[in-house]
Amino acid sequence: MVRDIETIREILLAIEGSANNLASGELVPERDRAEVLYNLELLIGAGFVEGIDASSLEGPRFLDLRLTWYGHDFLENVRDQGVWKNVRARLAEVGGSASLDVVSDLAKSVVRSTLGI
Repeated sequence: MVRDIETIREILLAIEGSANNLASGELVPERDRAEVLYNLELLIGAGFVEGIDASSLEGPRFLDLRLTWYGHDFLENVRDQGVWKNVRARLAEVGGSASLDVVSDLAKSVVRSTLGI
């Protein structure tokens, strides 16, 4: 399984946009469930998302998902589709992937540039 920045962004948007306490199986229905759960586990481990681990022998499952301060900050910088498109284009120049820290810094740079600061 690989870390996928597009899936990560979609997970964060889904959690933020949920009015109810979304469970992990409902996050991004158009994506492979195993891929979503893997990337969600990475987000929890990195401190971007919190939730209740309700995993069992049937597999991983998380309840009451919510963004942390860091999750909100990251999402604020990648929410805008124009900014995200710019970030993805710049990532493509280096093979299409980078650490979450680099993606975050790149998004901040694009936002600052857009704001003229």
